[in-house]
Amino acid sequence: MSVSSSLHTLIDNASGVTSSECFRVSDHEIVTIRVETSNNADLTVFLRGDINASGQPDQVTAPVGAYDYNTALVISGDQGLVYAGQNGVKLYNFNVDRVDWLQVFVAGYTAGNVSVQVKMFNN
Repeated sequence: MSVSSSLHTLIDNASGVTSSECFRVSDHEIVTIRVETSNNADLTVFLRGDINASGQPDQVTAPVGAYDYNTALVISGDQGLVYAGQNGVKLYNFNVDRVDWLQVFVAGYTAGNVSVQVKMFNN
């Protein structure tokens, strides 16, 4: 039986370059990320991870990739999740693999809004 957490909002309807607080993911095996864009979003969402288990860092810098459920492609952490004039919802899987902290960055912003939420699971 799979055990899941509640849905956590990391970025809520941002309309510019921003970053989330660092979010602890080490207690879970699977992290699913929900990205919702609106107003013809033209931006890139980057995922960063850290293995610093000693305490919540202010910022993490190691890029991490994701799996796109829609296209069945693995997205490089250096590439990020690119949106070019898009509206809608997409789901991604982040492979935790002993990562302790996750942080989300919005960069390359020129238009639109974005919200990022996570839900975590254990098998």
